[in-house]
Amino acid sequence: MTIQTWTTGVLVAFALSGCASDTEPKDTATVTSLDAELGLSTYQTNCQVCHGIDGEGGAGSILNDGRLASASLADIETIVRDGTDDMPGFGSRLSAEEISAVAQYVLTTFGGS
Repeated sequence: MTIQTWTTGVLVAFALSGCASDTEPKDTATVTSLDAELGLSTYQTNCQVCHGIDGEGGAGSILNDGRLASASLADIETIVRDGTDDMPGFGSRLSAEEISAVAQYVLTTFGGS
């Protein structure tokens, strides 16, 4: 997947998220192409080794199985920053900007948005 393809998908997903009449949009933050690039590169460098190129899992949890559909950006940021029982936290290795960007990438790519 190219940066342009992902960026277009992110922008479409955010635009369409407000169209559902029975749900609130998950987040109202604007995603720029720089955010998209940072999210993708952060995922590739720090997450892909365990969660897979397409979120298929491996050493880490599967991300592309629909479970993230109800997650918020804040939920994913917390998991990335603090970790879980099975995943280490990245709060000491990633900046707040990187955590936010990778959380947006994970949510829009694997969250079913």
